[in-house]
Amino acid sequence: MIQEIGEEVTRFSVGDEVIINPSLYWYEKSEAPPANFEILGMPHHGTLAEKVAISEDFVEPKPAHFSWEEAGVFTLSAVTGYRALMTKAQIQSDDTLFILV
Repeated sequence: MIQEIGEEVTRFSVGDEVIINPSLYWYEKSEAPPANFEILGMPHHGTLAEKVAISEDFVEPKPAHFSWEEAGVFTLSAVTGYRALMTKAQIQSDDTLFILV
């Protein structure tokens, strides 16, 4: 939940429930991360902290139907899966995807 915002923040307000995209600076679809790519938590601290200051570029509204536990693991695992399917596997709309659970 957002507790404070900077002067230039325009997309969020104090009290908004948000999730963090920990994949920093990877804006474009590419086969490999860009040279300036970082993951929040390595080398920067933050993923185990009670509070973290981060650019609004890496924050999205938390879907209302997500629990905090779901929201906490969604971004990195979902983005990793998406990139694996869309970039590496180049899955198409008529392909069949089998997921073992």
